[in-house]
Amino acid sequence: MNTQVEKPRIAPALERGLTILEVLGERDAPVAFGEFAALLGLSKASVARLLRVLRERGYVEKDPASGRRYRPGPNMSILRPLDARKEHLCRQAQPVLEALAPSLCNTVAVFYWSGSVFECIAKETFPTSLPMQQLGKVTREITRSPWGWLLASTLGEDELAVLLADDPHGDREMLAWGIAYVREHGYAFDDRRVLPIARRLAAPIVDHTGRVRAALALAGHEGSLPDECVVPCARALMNHASALSRVLGCTEGCSPVRQEDRHRNRKESETP
Repeated sequence: MNTQVEKPRIAPALERGLTILEVLGERDAPVAFGEFAALLGLSKASVARLLRVLRERGYVEKDPASGRRYRPGPNMSILRPLDARKEHLCRQAQPVLEALAPSLCNTVAVFYWSGSVFECIAKETFPTSLPMQQLGKVTREITRSPWGWLLASTLGEDELAVLLADDPHGDREMLAWGIAYVREHGYAFDDRRVLPIARRLAAPIVDHTGRVRAALALAGHEGSLPDECVVPCARALMNHASALSRVLGCTEGCSPVRQEDRHRNRKESETP
């Protein structure tokens, strides 16, 4: 006999509104209206009322590209200071890069995912290697970068479809190859598939939910990154990426978690 008593919901509307904000905060792409209705188990009219209030208060806004999906509004920064988190990661990463570049004899950098673009927030160039992406540059490229493959490897089909719509190249074949490599090895490796001479590695930096929020990356050429150095360099990146993940609140494992696993973990944690 089950003797567990379900706790009464004191403020159900507030709980539902907070659930919407939590989902938006965790997703890397705008969320469809129907997903909220399915998650909350409410009628479309009830979900519409919740979203209308959150939009009026500036916590939610419609995605202009689709018109039917929702993304965090400007006031979400009050609840989740992303810029502060990015700056903190940048400060913590810089001394790591300064030590890694001469140790691995290649240029190293950190690429931060804001939810819509990757930004190079920290970099240390090694003279005889490749210069890599310019510091501060942003890109929507997902399919042709190792850090994009890391991110895509954890996304569901709906989230990935939204991001691919904004990708300037949209090379799905290369993306599929990159995702498969990441899921097999735990890191990304571009062996001159995108650029004729560039060999690039990337390891995931994750937050407390297991989402990829940034990547610790390395760029070199066949002379600075020969075959026998690929795996040792990848391991070094993964070790340091794991340490940097703790800056974003990761406490155990510090490994990426795929979307379906995050949803299952959420449901299990909510089960009384």
